[in-house]
Amino acid sequence: MPRYTVILLLPDDVADNYGQDTVCLHVVGNDPEQAIAEAKDQSATIDDHEDPDAYFVIACFPGHLDDLNPET
Repeated sequence: MPRYTVILLLPDDVADNYGQDTVCLHVVGNDPEQAIAEAKDQSATIDDHEDPDAYFVIACFPGHLDDLNPET
């Protein structure tokens, strides 16, 4: 299965600073839709949040991308 890099905005009840707190996940899926669903499910599980759809998708890229920002 192809790999994807998915960036999600954390929901306001999870975020420390809503609008600035994001998560970048590396997932596999048959297509971008499946990769996004997997990333949302993983994030909800990590945050013990009951609604994966509360995570807003910022971007979904093909492949494994690493964030080079030194502040992250």
